[in-house]
Amino acid sequence: MNINTVFTHLPSRYQLEEFLLYLSLHPEQFPEVVDLALNSSGSKTAFRALWACEKVSQRWPEWWTSEQTLSIRHLVMTSSHTGMVRLGLSILYSLRCVETYDVELLNKLYDLMLSPASPPGVQSQAMRLIYQMVKDNEDLVNELWLVLDEASDDFNSAAFRSARKNLLKRRR
Repeated sequence: MNINTVFTHLPSRYQLEEFLLYLSLHPEQFPEVVDLALNSSGSKTAFRALWACEKVSQRWPEWWTSEQTLSIRHLVMTSSHTGMVRLGLSILYSLRCVETYDVELLNKLYDLMLSPASPPGVQSQAMRLIYQMVKDNEDLVNELWLVLDEASDDFNSAAFRSARKNLLKRRR
């Protein structure tokens, strides 16, 4: 199967599900999907391939290598395509193997979470990933609570407020 052709013409989530069924029988082709997501010149093709990668991270996280995970981290740090950033954040969240004290990534996540220019999906994904990274460190989690307490309810979207409210429920 030509992976590039699949993602050039993937019109809907139903076709994505069909491809994931195929991929479940041919996991050796997953690295090609990751390469397409990270190295495709067509942004639609790359986005669709990254969408498949997100689903794989949720269903088969063991397929991911540390090199692929680092590549997704790099995408989150450098991409200006907010849809790709959102999918990258979702992948990192699903894999749960992000280095806990990656200060550079934490700073980027705070920037994404608090920037009014960030779409609500990116803000809430960044918030969830920050919590996942800091929840076991009392000082860092307290810093998160302070930031969330100061975040204005009227300034941000309903998605931001909902994610914020749900995280604040976990406060110890």
